[in-house]
Amino acid sequence: MGPLSRIEGEGRYAVPVAVYGNRSPETCVDEMVKILRKRGFKVPAAASFVAVHSLATKSRPWGFGRPDEHDWEIAKGFGEQVGKKLSSDPSEIQISGLVNNHFSKDKVENLPEDYHWKVLGNVRGLIKVEFTKGSECTDCGRCAEVCPTGAVKLDSREVDDGLCIRCTACIRACPGVLGVYIDDSPGSHERLERIEKLFAVRKEPMIFI
Repeated sequence: MGPLSRIEGEGRYAVPVAVYGNRSPETCVDEMVKILRKRGFKVPAAASFVAVHSLATKSRPWGFGRPDEHDWEIAKGFGEQVGKKLSSDPSEIQISGLVNNHFSKDKVENLPEDYHWKVLGNVRGLIKVEFTKGSECTDCGRCAEVCPTGAVKLDSREVDDGLCIRCTACIRACPGVLGVYIDDSPGSHERLERIEKLFAVRKEPMIFI
């Protein structure tokens, strides 16, 4: 959410859209709406859409094939509705636990700015991104360039676990040199099984307008 906190709305309109990997958008939409309003934006609409999960593999095809034709149709309709709403004097959507209805309005409003980091803590220790042992790194620097948090340390061939958000942008930039490693303890396997059950249920886009 850092970049959103550095821009000024000055009464302009903003339409936040969250994209997640068929597990849960958590409170991402709620948080973006709250932050944008604090920065002076008006928020007449928002949405969450589904795509391939950043940690998806052939053995764990979380969100493979998404967005599909149905998703694109919903996205197209959402864009048309937003355009139509902005053609007049649009009203703003209300924060009331937009995506997670178990979040009350007061709870969402009072979420700490770093709440998403606390959510990420649920997978820390279970899934890590590391340099592959014995791999041939060419020092191209691409992995560090695409890392949104500066977690990839080329000089030491390490990934700062405290900064890493498991987006796997570095792995996509340099497959074979960096990889995802899952803790193999019994407790971790149980946690992973619970997570996989959540991925097994198809999630649908949600629009708020």
